[in-house]
Amino acid sequence: MTCLEAQTKIMAFIDNKLTDEELYDFVRHIKHCQNCSEELEIYYTLLVGMKQLDNNENLSVNFKKDLDRRIEDTLHRINQTNKLRKSSVAIFALLFVGVGVFAYNNFLGWVYNSEQELKLSRQSAYYYYDTFGAYIFDENRIRIREITVSVETELPDKTASFYQKVHHYNVTQTLIENEAENGQQPD
Repeated sequence: MTCLEAQTKIMAFIDNKLTDEELYDFVRHIKHCQNCSEELEIYYTLLVGMKQLDNNENLSVNFKKDLDRRIEDTLHRINQTNKLRKSSVAIFALLFVGVGVFAYNNFLGWVYNSEQELKLSRQSAYYYYDTFGAYIFDENRIRIREITVSVETELPDKTASFYQKVHHYNVTQTLIENEAENGQQPD
């Protein structure tokens, strides 16, 4: 702000008619410009003194001190307002980031679940070949000890479904584990 602009706003400052932005620029200029500060002090003393006389109020003892207090209060209020604005923007930004992270994590979870469902829907009997292949699909490698149990232990034939083969595998594994627990050695 130039000195000419500051001098045109002296009356508006005294009458409290400046916006916050104009007030901030005006006060900063007054704090740094000795000439404008002296002119403001003269106008302030005359105008405030005349208002106090017109209203039959007691005249201020020290107009300069009153003016300095008003300028400091104005700066403090403007600084507090600016801090509040900055903190509001920071809180909004943090909230926006937090919501973004939350949405991103939920989206990743949704994508993962969708992929798993698609993967499961496309699986066939041969998906498990790496894990169960030696027991389910290669019937020559399976040796089952004869055990007198009321469960069928014979190998399923080649036309058996995948689930029948898995069932057979589970039954066989259970029987082998039971034998191992009982201390019997499979043949």
